[in-house]
Amino acid sequence: MPGTPDADLLDELYHPSNRPDPYPVLHRVREASPFLFAGGRGVVVARHRDCARLLHDPRLSADRISRGADVISRRPVVPSFLSMDPPDHTRLRRLVSRAFTRTAVSGMAPRIRRIAEELASDLVGHSRFDLISQFAHPLPSRVIGELLGVPAEDRERIQDWVDRLTRVAFDPPPQQSADLENDQLVRATATEFHRYFHTWFEECRRAPRPGLLSELVHLEHQGDQLTTDELVSTCTLLLTAGYETTVSLIAHCYLALLRNPGQMAEVRADPALAAAAVEETLRYDPPVQLTNRFLLEPMRIGDVDLPAGSEVCFQLGAAGRDPDVFPDPDRFDIHRGADHHLAFGAGPHFCLGAPLARLEATTALETLVSRLPGARLVEGALRFKEHITLRGPRAMIVALREDHAP
Repeated sequence: MPGTPDADLLDELYHPSNRPDPYPVLHRVREASPFLFAGGRGVVVARHRDCARLLHDPRLSADRISRGADVISRRPVVPSFLSMDPPDHTRLRRLVSRAFTRTAVSGMAPRIRRIAEELASDLVGHSRFDLISQFAHPLPSRVIGELLGVPAEDRERIQDWVDRLTRVAFDPPPQQSADLENDQLVRATATEFHRYFHTWFEECRRAPRPGLLSELVHLEHQGDQLTTDELVSTCTLLLTAGYETTVSLIAHCYLALLRNPGQMAEVRADPALAAAAVEETLRYDPPVQLTNRFLLEPMRIGDVDLPAGSEVCFQLGAAGRDPDVFPDPDRFDIHRGADHHLAFGAGPHFCLGAPLARLEATTALETLVSRLPGARLVEGALRFKEHITLRGPRAMIVALREDHAP
């Protein structure tokens, strides 16, 4: 019943046994929403119409930092614009967004295609391979590294920092690694990360380098520039949110087609359908499963009355399969035309990197489908990450020819 606390339902959703397929539980979460959680200090919203409306509502704040809701931000540094409200959010996003326009991103298409083809060529001679470590991970890692201008010799070390930070940056309690040992690891990793990029940005101020980060150092708009702390926080956001979600989007797209061979054949016959497959995947199995906001004033959501400061938890994975908006929502259908999904959020915090993520995933899918005919999923070797907020496989074995290995 709406307004009734249902902690057991969320506990079930967060249980590791539901990582491979959280959607049966998410259906029940959506049917029960909106409902209170966290002892009445927050409300779960999971219906598409409620999520779409409230993500645009200026009475909801994205400022997680002042409320202690962002583990990765418990450090002496300016938060990224992901956790800011206007006018600070507007200012920082305006400065960064010029590098992520559709025109700017389209100029990267040839390079993304070459990287995807190179990675696919390395897979052709294998009987089986891990899609994550051998394709879905290195593609966006190389793209974002080259885009930002991170030195090639430092990318592996930086990616290790990003992986460690991501494990605790995005999940809500009790999924956050909040014990003392992990908290110390996060702080140590964040310190290394920020020390490296503080030095790097100061060097860029003295001598410009190729890449977006150096451009951001020298970017000025109406007399406004990013401070070094703002540059480091923006870099953190671009490397964590952008890279991690694209890895999962590529994996989810290919996984859906492997499980729907008829639609795989359609994409192989008509590569123009790859973009539609990406869009349907964003609805059907989005990499970002939830986000949150905080009420700036008392509000009534559904039948629930909430005081100012209450948390609103948006279950985007559930909204993508809302039958009131998407008929037969558990069916993957590349012909659905589901471009009104919420996988990239909505409102002022709509994902800045959406054009780049779409381009990378579409290129990846076109390449995999055309270069690897006869591929099949090894179901028993599919393993999902522990994340709740950012969903995706950590291992996904694909066979290219018949073999008898387990």
